[in-house]
Amino acid sequence: MSDEERKFWIDCLHEKHECWTYENFRTSIPLKVGRRKVQLHMPSGFDKVEILFTAEREGILFILARNLSKWAQEMWCDGILMVAKRLENGDYAVAIWHELYGYALKHLGLR
Repeated sequence: MSDEERKFWIDCLHEKHECWTYENFRTSIPLKVGRRKVQLHMPSGFDKVEILFTAEREGILFILARNLSKWAQEMWCDGILMVAKRLENGDYAVAIWHELYGYALKHLGLR
């Protein structure tokens, strides 16, 4: 059975975590959430993305995106899962950023 034919497929990340504050080196990109235009704040250098899907619930924004960097494209690990929290001004700050294999986007029908 090929990867395209499999119904149950997972991109599972185990035990590789890093975390840091990006208070002093952040950038933002414009984003439409429903009918609102907001800014999505993230660490500098992480903004080379194509947003594919968003869903929001109770101030938490879930985002599937594509990493447009040359390295991610060549390695075919260009999927990104982001989770962001809503700030007081209505913008969002990314709190979780995980790379995904390109197969994850393909399996979800986003590639």
